[in-house]
Amino acid sequence: MPDTTRLPSPDLRIVNTQDLIPHEYHDEQRMLPLVARIQNDGMLRNPPIVTPLPQMNQFLVLDGANRVGALRLLETRHTLVQVVPYEQPFVRLSTWNHVLSETSADTYINRLQKIDGLSLLASDLPQARESLDNGNILAYCVCANSAAYMLIPFSQKTPERNQLLNAIVNTYASVGRLNRSSSDDIDEVFRQFPTLSLVFFLPKYRPSEIVGFASSRSYIPPGITRHIISGRALRVNYRLVDLYADLPLEEKNNALKTWLSAKYSSNQVRYYTESTFLFDE
Repeated sequence: MPDTTRLPSPDLRIVNTQDLIPHEYHDEQRMLPLVARIQNDGMLRNPPIVTPLPQMNQFLVLDGANRVGALRLLETRHTLVQVVPYEQPFVRLSTWNHVLSETSADTYINRLQKIDGLSLLASDLPQARESLDNGNILAYCVCANSAAYMLIPFSQKTPERNQLLNAIVNTYASVGRLNRSSSDDIDEVFRQFPTLSLVFFLPKYRPSEIVGFASSRSYIPPGITRHIISGRALRVNYRLVDLYADLPLEEKNNALKTWLSAKYSSNQVRYYTESTFLFDE
């Protein structure tokens, strides 16, 4: 049963689309179908999650870079967002690891070896984990035969490291099949994906670093950061026509408040406290 005894109120606002600053590149393969889906539905189902950047008078996109990119392509001047403080317990920052399959590990390794400014070094797992935790390497990968390699950048400067990380992800973004795993346990990843070819264990970031990437426009690849939001607003289903309306931002937010009030008063908003697995995403 849903718990409505302590119903939180998500901070939903309509803001200028141009004021939404990403920290990662969008995923073209995911974004283009999203454009068609939003256009066909005529609504924004799940608002992007953002946090204020007071020094820039803008908002950092924590989750929803593809939705923001899709809305820009649809030329929505204003966008509905959920605003959250970038701190615990409201937001917890984690990392997705990338699991590759349907192409041989040798194919991926050969592509990595061709990246300028990057070297691969065979390693054991404890050394690779420690080096990644210390920030000495960009990532490490483990093949299906348990062979492990550290990915070592020639430069320790943030822009160059981020460029190399994008180059790494680009080597496999359009080859084979890419899945994500939140587990750092290689045995668990093997159980989840028994036919995997190779898995990349990627950097763990701090919120201050994410803010820095956005402020400097030094973006990281899509699908690495995992922002776990407390009280995320889902299935809001806000009409695009209301975002397109030729009205001042203040009027649109007043209309949003009226719309939200009607949702709450008619018991259409539910808060579920339990952890959930969704099998239809």
